Amino acid sequence: MMHPAFILFYSSLLFSIFLVVSCNSLVVCWLGLEINMLSFIPLMIMKNNKYSSECALKYFLVQAVASLLIFTGCLGMNYSFLMENLVVAGLLVKLGCAPMHQWVPGVVEGLSWGSLFIMFLMQKISPLAFMSVMSSYNSNLIISGVLLSALVGSVGGLTSSSLRKIMAYSSIAQLSWILSATLTSSGLWVSYFCIYFLILSSLLMVLNDFEVFNLNKMLLLQGKYKYAIGLSLLSLGGLPPFSGFLPKFIVVSSLLSEGQVYIFSFLLLGTFVSLFFYVRVVLTSMMMSSFNLSFSGGTGHKKEAKLVVNVFILGLPTLFFMF
Repeated sequence: MMHPAFILFYSSLLFSIFLVVSCNSLVVCWLGLEINMLSFIPLMIMKNNKYSSECALKYFLVQAVASLLIFTGCLGMNYSFLMENLVVAGLLVKLGCAPMHQWVPGVVEGLSWGSLFIMFLMQKISPLAFMSVMSSYNSNLIISGVLLSALVGSVGGLTSSSLRKIMAYSSIAQLSWILSATLTSSGLWVSYFCIYFLILSSLLMVLNDFEVFNLNKMLLLQGKYKYAIGLSLLSLGGLPPFSGFLPKFIVVSSLLSEGQVYIFSFLLLGTFVSLFFYVRVVLTSMMMSSFNLSFSGGTGHKKEAKLVVNVFILGLPTLFFMF
């Protein structure tokens, strides 16, 4: 049974998200971001080990600096145009967007998949909702973040065997697409994020069940689980006909209709690099003999059900839009 304290923190986390999404006041939105941060930090140290505590401290320091930038910018927006840059810069730091991304790979290494689910998904909602409002004020700084995140997110995971770091850089790459969506349409980023939420959450469920934290252990999984993880990675990369291709196609269409060819070029280049790495992982998995090297990991009905959900989500959104 979950400890009452954690129920409180989860509840306050959800409350902070609703507060930011539903409020028009910049200061109240900043307050929601602070509640969001303070609710997540106790959840990071569930396992009570030195690595998670160190990661929580790093996370707090980075988020505190970002909060200071946002608060200062919110107070001075009526007096100086430059203050808008402070707000946008603070939000980019909170999101872990390049070039302010250096803290992300270091923090993720000490966290469980459950904490990473919150960090990669739940913690992104409030800053992105805030950012969608700020995109009308200063798009140049956001565009810079989009271009750098597309390159850093795709190249960063190439030399890593840690799945947590690979997911971290994948998150940075996905941010480039989501932020591009905020520049073209106020509601497009929501559709993109919802599909991304489904794909990543189903993938993290499988990784959490088998406690897979590196590529070597992934290759030792039974074939069906190994392929499910590999196909989910391809879906995250945007390979058709998987569901991850659909939101990217919509964003690309929106960018081209507004003449944002250079943003499209950077996003496409980053996607090709990411897909090259993901395809290499999947091909390596296929060539490994699962009969000789696989381990069961205590498979049961719950894990089989989660596998079915994972595979179902890979194609569901695409089928939905086809009909």
